[in-house]
Amino acid sequence: MIGTVNAMLLFSWGNWPKVYEFNRRPGRSLIEPFKRRIAELAADLGEPRRETRIAWYPHLEEAACWDRDSKTVVLVREPEGRCGARIVLWCVAETERAELVEAARTRAARADHLEQEFRRCVGVMSEVGRNKFLRRRVLTDDLAAAPVRADALLARLLTDPDAIARHLASDLTLALGGVRALPRVVPLFDDPEPWVRQAVIESMAGYGDESVVDALLRKLRTDADPGVRGEAAYALGHVGSPGAIPGLIHALDHDKEFNDLGHSPSSISATALDNLLGTHQTRIHHGDGLCSMAPWKADHDLLKRVARELYERWQAGGSS
Repeated sequence: MIGTVNAMLLFSWGNWPKVYEFNRRPGRSLIEPFKRRIAELAADLGEPRRETRIAWYPHLEEAACWDRDSKTVVLVREPEGRCGARIVLWCVAETERAELVEAARTRAARADHLEQEFRRCVGVMSEVGRNKFLRRRVLTDDLAAAPVRADALLARLLTDPDAIARHLASDLTLALGGVRALPRVVPLFDDPEPWVRQAVIESMAGYGDESVVDALLRKLRTDADPGVRGEAAYALGHVGSPGAIPGLIHALDHDKEFNDLGHSPSSISATALDNLLGTHQTRIHHGDGLCSMAPWKADHDLLKRVARELYERWQAGGSS
């Protein structure tokens, strides 16, 4: 982290949000990883200004801010349950802060035009530009302020003819509803567009629980697109259910087809098993989602043996 923040300030075009999402597991606290992120940034930027309320970022538990000329580096811990369990690192320009404040001031006036705002955001999502995160944030706040109407709107947009609209609707449905919204987005696992299926299934790494394991295993076995199958394996590794182990081992042994990025469901399944077991065969885990590539060749036979042992204990009702 040291040295990277100032470099991003110099060479990026404004906001570079980095969102750390955490699985909602009982007893998991965001406070400790939040403190560690502050320490990492402070090594580069110095001690921050602490905040519990920011006018242009109304939904937060606590924040650390660093002022840099016309920009603010802000690390925010959001409340559990609003947008999942997450920490957001954002570099915000003065113009963006002003836009967020104005959006908050005029939110009530836009409440009657939620669908128009949604369509405007869809247009931004389809463009290459710097304000995607900003526009999505404003829309999320608008929807959160009108939950009943937002619920009805998003339910309809999940089946919209526009693939970008379906994707954004699923993203916002999960952001606002968390795990309670899973039954509403799981049908998009079978979306006609492979990239939509891939994006929705990838989001299960942050929001999925035991209720989606069977659906993810089905996609891992049967989807025609190797990118989708790979994302199913990735999500299963983060959900962490031992019930996924046989499916992941089968994909590791047999599914060698490469996606557009040169990854196969086989290699991703190995990493998923590593995540599920908490071992270090494919990557070295440093905690809180941070990892580095292992300098050794992964021992897949050992990985599968340990996984089978866990699966057998799980089936027998023993400790996982």
